[in-house]
Amino acid sequence: MKKHFKKFIKIAFVFVLGFVLTLSSALADTRLYGPASGDSDQIIVNIYLAKELLDSTAKADGDTIITDAATNGRYKRLENRSLLIWRIDKHIEGTKEEIDRQKISLTNKLEKMKNNELIEKYGQPYKSNNSDKNGHIKQALKKGSTYYVREYISDERTKSIVSNFVIVTDRNSISELDIYSKSVYKPRITGNRFVKVDFENTNKRLRGAVFRVEEKSGDSYKAVIKNGVQYVVSSDENGEFIVDGLPQGTYYLFEVKAPTGYLQLSSPIEFKVGSGHSQDDVLMIKNKIDMAYGGGKHHDSRNAGNSRGNSDGKISIPKTGDIMLLLLTIGGVLVAALGHLLLKDKKEGY
Repeated sequence: MKKHFKKFIKIAFVFVLGFVLTLSSALADTRLYGPASGDSDQIIVNIYLAKELLDSTAKADGDTIITDAATNGRYKRLENRSLLIWRIDKHIEGTKEEIDRQKISLTNKLEKMKNNELIEKYGQPYKSNNSDKNGHIKQALKKGSTYYVREYISDERTKSIVSNFVIVTDRNSISELDIYSKSVYKPRITGNRFVKVDFENTNKRLRGAVFRVEEKSGDSYKAVIKNGVQYVVSSDENGEFIVDGLPQGTYYLFEVKAPTGYLQLSSPIEFKVGSGHSQDDVLMIKNKIDMAYGGGKHHDSRNAGNSRGNSDGKISIPKTGDIMLLLLTIGGVLVAALGHLLLKDKKEGY
């Protein structure tokens, strides 16, 4: 009987030890998953370049001339232009007004420096791709950083026509950032437009809703990858957001964070990208007030048993301290019992 009991203790010890190691490994892996925007330390920045036209009669082929509806200023899209981007050591922070003021001050200070002086002070810059026919440059930059930008000119005799400017990225940015500066125009709205509103009062716009764009793959869904990361969009202070740059097809919006004080949608929102879509169409998405919790839940309904979330949208790691303590206690008891039996056998052998 004693022999069988010792064998049982040994088997139980090995089982518990293996289970603890496996669980520890699995828990370590959970830190790697969640919305791509939460894991990535980069943000996609869209820069649109244009030159202001002083001659009101200037003409250009196709759609290279645009008019700013707010100022009636006329601009020419700048194609095949590239930028040099330096990351600045000291990150600009503060209120919007403070940041704007510091950006102007920094631009005025650095535009007096030559490229070699900037390289000596801040290191080698990033060189962007050339702008496309719409004057568009897409650049991945690090979150929570400040960058100084000027046009790349290969021939020193050529004069730059793009104004220098500063880019400030937020540490908590979750979607793409559009940059508008002196030589930057606001492009015409393209893509599918959406607005987030209160279920009862559709005049009340809701900010802070976060959606992941997905498409069907057989009987399941898969995240749309854009610029190397999952495509995530969020509603602005007017409850509006745009999904663009997608090929023709059917797509789905999965809400991964509801506006504060509202219930998260349990079903995806279907929309189509194609020739039948009008730029004037705006899809209204309604949320009901969360009476029970008073805050937007962060939860993926398709993975209800596998993940947890917080109302603030941050990824929550499961609380495992109690589980680990229990398992270690059991393992310790088994080790003590095994040691006691081994010592007892050794004494009986003398």
